[in-house]
Amino acid sequence: MPQPITGAPYSAKESRESVRTLADGAHITNKDNRETMTSRDSYGRIRSEEHALAGKPESCFTFLSEIQDPTTGYAYILDPVDRVAFRVPLVNMKAPRSAGEVAPVQRPVRAGGPTRTSESLGTRTMLGVTAVGTRETTTQPANAGLGIPVTQATESWTVPELALRLYSKTTSAGNENTTTLKDLSTAEPAAALFQVPAGYRTVDEPGPFTLTVPYRGPASTTAQAAPGTCASTMPAQFAQQQVTGAPYSARESSERSLPRGGETTLIPRGADRVTWRDSAGRTRIEHQAPEGQHQNCASPIIISDPVAGYMYVLDTANLIAHRMTVKAMPPSSAENPVLHLTSKPGDPNRHDEPLGSKTMFGVTVVGIKTTTIHPAGSIGNDRALSETHEYWASPQLGLIVYSKTSGREETERISEMADLTAAEPDPSLFRVPAGYKIVDETGPVIITNSRAN
Repeated sequence: MPQPITGAPYSAKESRESVRTLADGAHITNKDNRETMTSRDSYGRIRSEEHALAGKPESCFTFLSEIQDPTTGYAYILDPVDRVAFRVPLVNMKAPRSAGEVAPVQRPVRAGGPTRTSESLGTRTMLGVTAVGTRETTTQPANAGLGIPVTQATESWTVPELALRLYSKTTSAGNENTTTLKDLSTAEPAAALFQVPAGYRTVDEPGPFTLTVPYRGPASTTAQAAPGTCASTMPAQFAQQQVTGAPYSARESSERSLPRGGETTLIPRGADRVTWRDSAGRTRIEHQAPEGQHQNCASPIIISDPVAGYMYVLDTANLIAHRMTVKAMPPSSAENPVLHLTSKPGDPNRHDEPLGSKTMFGVTVVGIKTTTIHPAGSIGNDRALSETHEYWASPQLGLIVYSKTSGREETERISEMADLTAAEPDPSLFRVPAGYKIVDETGPVIITNSRAN
């Protein structure tokens, strides 16, 4: 954990914004609807929690609060739903220091590594205190994995008396990320903020653990995990079309590429999605790291069994099967997914172009290209932007086997099905494994692998 800072109490709210500048000068601005409230007392104890910004809708997922208490050597993650305080030992904790004793971080210089330069920006008054500004420029060499040298510049304004950064802006390759503090107070926060609230039950966790909390949004919303955690969002009830008579298994991989300096850079892909479907319409989905890559978090396995009317989310870390109901829908045979992609006639900002048929991955597929114009202001853009989607789908399997998206933010995304086979999968894939405890969930949940170190 960061070195505890004593004798420098404060409280403040932190907000974040990102701006992407495209090659033609267009900008896309994304403002985080959340802000982080952080308080630190004179003993170096810290409490952080997130809230929706004023005037913004409440988040679709439950916020967790965290207390770091170096005086006791523990961190507490507070679950406000079940009123549980998960207590985790703080590891690698250094001796507390006052704010004035904190020395700037000196990064080692190694041959062939990044080069860094630092520039003083002087002082200025911000939020009622005196801040010291610096600009650090780092250049990653071409051999760092991106193919070309990449320069990143970070401007920061820090209050030495508080060892606190009030403002930072990082710019690199057309991306600008800004973090800003507001409502700064240097008064001593209330002592109760750093104590487990009355009525909470304390549970000791010696290491990483899984936490399940209610989820308040639609099935299409993705929960955002706090740093050091991985969150998986699961609604209480699924309405899934049961496709029968079209078994298959496949590994779906995705990759992104970004044009830089006249060259195209491949961005390392994340976990592959492996899917199985049997003739009865049952499905199983796993996320697996690509060959040769490490998977940081244990992703849950999802089994959907419309025959029994249940979906199971397998927590592989704790051997728990969270069981939820599947809304009954009439079974159907496979159909061409392209029909659903062309179901928006009359949209003046969209054009569909049939691409005919061909063979991909051993099956016959039908293609379509859709071009969409995003008017200025519709997605945070300051001018109109064009986006193109290309899809190739198998009517036999009712499955999109290849897609390519390009244009909106200059990043090209490609998803494709590898190892596609139409054979019947092993029936055991669609059953809860032996040794798992089945827990019935009556409401939506988020399954989070979390640690506080």
